[in-house]
Amino acid sequence: MDALGVSVANAVYNPKIKLGQVLIMTGCFGLFQFIMPLAGWLCVRTVVNFLSAIHPFIPWIAGIVLILLGLKVILESRKEDEEKQGVICSSIGILFFMALATSIDALSVGFTIADYDFLMAFFSSLIIGLVTFSICFFGVALVKKSLRIMNFKAELLGGIILIAIGILGIIRIFFNLSIS
Repeated sequence: MDALGVSVANAVYNPKIKLGQVLIMTGCFGLFQFIMPLAGWLCVRTVVNFLSAIHPFIPWIAGIVLILLGLKVILESRKEDEEKQGVICSSIGILFFMALATSIDALSVGFTIADYDFLMAFFSSLIIGLVTFSICFFGVALVKKSLRIMNFKAELLGGIILIAIGILGIIRIFFNLSIS
């Protein structure tokens, strides 16, 4: 759901996003959602002590990264159209951090599948990645269609969505909620 929210925010921010960019963005989100559970699975089987030390900080890291990205989007929304490149086009690094921030909690999924053999962990992670890709892709398509119908620009809304997702992630820590 985090990846869907960020995908939607990107589509709202850049309603003229091209299909290739959508595929790259949603592909990155799906890829990271596929890799992170496998990384968690591998970590549990190899470096449990280290990972248990950083586990409490994972939601904080994801929340802070999303808030910073949201602030960047809001600042970008104040620029003139000619100056804008769109969140996705501006930097592959930003896309990397978006994908990482939205998938870092999937690392803990790897902890829960630690008892699986590699093949089962691989296919479980593959399903997670494919579902994430599909949801994000169709979410962007729906937003693009809606924006065309409403004919309005809402970069500010995109930044607010990113910040809200980051804040909700941090709030989740305080109330010990599990809303992935």
